[in-house]
Amino acid sequence: MLTVDNAPPGSPGGAFLCPDGFLGALEQVNKGCNKLVASQAKVDASQQKQQTKAQNNDAVKALGGLFK
Repeated sequence: MLTVDNAPPGSPGGAFLCPDGFLGALEQVNKGCNKLVASQAKVDASQQKQQTKAQNNDAVKALGGLFK
C-alpha cells in the first residue's frame, strides 16, 4: 500500500512517500507486469503452434496432390 506522510521539519514543503510504501507499491506493479508478460507468452506460444500446424497441413496437402 502506498502511504504518504507529512514532511519532517526543515525539509522542503509538501508530503513525501515512505520508502516502505514506495517499495511495496513498486513490488505490486512488478507482480502485475510479470503476470501480463506470462499470459502474453502463453498467447504467443499458442499462436506459433497454430501457425506450425497450418504449415504442416499445407505440406501434407501438397504431397497428397503428387499421388493423385
